Amino acid sequence: MVAFLVLALAALTGLLPDAPAAVDVAAQELAPGGWLAVLTGLLVVLFSYAGTEVVAIAAAESEDPANTLRRATRSVVGRILLFYIGSVVAIVLLLPTAETPTTTSPFSAVLDRLGVPSAATIMDVVIVVALCSAMNSALYVCSRMLYGLAQAGDATPRLMRVNRRGVPQAGLLISAAAAAVALAIAVASPDTAFLVLLGAASAVLIPLYLLLACAELRIRRQAERTEPERLTIRMWFFPYGTYLLIAVMVAITIAMILLPDFLPQVVLTGVAFLVILGAYTLRRRRAERSGQLGTLVGRQER
Repeated sequence: MVAFLVLALAALTGLLPDAPAAVDVAAQELAPGGWLAVLTGLLVVLFSYAGTEVVAIAAAESEDPANTLRRATRSVVGRILLFYIGSVVAIVLLLPTAETPTTTSPFSAVLDRLGVPSAATIMDVVIVVALCSAMNSALYVCSRMLYGLAQAGDATPRLMRVNRRGVPQAGLLISAAAAAVALAIAVASPDTAFLVLLGAASAVLIPLYLLLACAELRIRRQAERTEPERLTIRMWFFPYGTYLLIAVMVAITIAMILLPDFLPQVVLTGVAFLVILGAYTLRRRRAERSGQLGTLVGRQER
C-alpha cells in the first residue's frame, strides 16, 4: 500500500514518466450509480474495518491500558487516514469514473493505467497478506470475546480455560472452526458467498454498533454527572460523532432493506436480535427473583 501511494504521488506530481494527467474531478459525475450504491459501498467499508476495536481488547491486557489505548487509537486513525482515505483520493484523481472497474480491483486498474507490469498479480499478493493479517486479528478477538462471555456467565465455563501461555484454547478452536466453515462456503459457492457473508456480517455489526453508541450516550452522560474522574479517555466529538454514527447505521440498514440481495440477512438478524434480547430479559428477571441480580450485573461489567 505504501508503494501504491508513492507511485500515485509520483504520477500526480509529474515525477513518473509518461504518467496520465490527473482526472478533472469537477467534470466527473457525482454518484453515477445513485446514492443507494454509495450506501451499498458503505457496507463494504463497514465489513472491511469492523474489528478495529481490537485495540481496546489488546490494550486491556497491557501494563498501562489507558496510555496504550490512546496510542493505539491514534495509530489506527492515522493508518486509516493514510492508507484508506489516501488510497481512495489517489484512485479518484487517477482513474476516471467511466473507467472504474466493477469486477476487478480499482487498485489494479490504477496500476495498469500507470503502466506497472503484472499489476493484478501484485495486488493479489497484497490482498493475501492483508487477509492473513486480518484473520490473525479476528481469531484473537473472537477467542477473547468467547472468554469474556464465559466470565460474564453468558457461555459455558469451559471457554475460560487457558493453556500455560494464557491462550483461551477452546475459544480459539471454535473461532478457527467458524473461519473454516466460511472458507468452505466461499469455495462451494464463489459467485454468491461474498454477498451472503458481507450481508450477514454487516447485518450483525449494525445492531452491535447501534447498541454501543446508545450505551455510550447513556453511560458517559451518567459518568459526567456522578464520576467524572473515571473518564480518563474521552471519545472525540461527543455527542455529535455518536449521533452521526447512529444516523449512518440507520441509513445503511435502510439500504440493505431496499436491496433484495441483503434483505434476508436483515430479517434473520432482526429475528436473532429479538431472541437474544428475550433471552437476556428472561435471565435478568430470574436473577431478580433469586436475588442474584447484583452478581449478574457485576459479571457483565467486568
